Amino acid sequence: MGLFAVGGSIYAAGMSRWAKVQGNANTILAVLALVIACSGGAFAAGTALGKNSVGSAQIKNGSIQMQDLSSATVKRLRGSASGDPTGNPSAPSIDIPAGYTDYGNGVAYKPEEYPNGVKLHLYSYKKCGSFVSASVNFLDESGAIVDHDTEYGGAMSPGDRQDLALTTYGDADMVGYKITDITCY
Repeated sequence: MGLFAVGGSIYAAGMSRWAKVQGNANTILAVLALVIACSGGAFAAGTALGKNSVGSAQIKNGSIQMQDLSSATVKRLRGSASGDPTGNPSAPSIDIPAGYTDYGNGVAYKPEEYPNGVKLHLYSYKKCGSFVSASVNFLDESGAIVDHDTEYGGAMSPGDRQDLALTTYGDADMVGYKITDITCY
């Protein structure tokens, strides 16, 4: 919509013709302000941020929360060398029993293969207040996935141990496995 003045009258450009705008100066200014305000939203929508355009210089310290991060990033952060989920290098190291491997989120595991599956001996070094879960892909000779299993256990306190048996059901081609997830909830 366009506005123009001719000889003391104001005209507005419409879709198909020009119309004389009737009213006093206050009404005309209000209409003009409304037109400008409505076009501002379209401008803002056209200048949205692009993918990966926000860096650390634009982020205020302490403003990013765990729920803002992807699950893969959270796993990497919780798997710090010191064992402290915050990544604090001065935190005490985790005391994990011999033969166990730290999965990086409060639980260490020791696998034990058996026919048609694997038993995961779990050791908790932080509180898993609700439950713990483990998932395994079973593989054939080429490394292709032939079966999958997820099992759930109960709550665990630091120092607790628990076993989860993950089983493939009768697939003769299964020759190995890959642990895809162990999570402490």
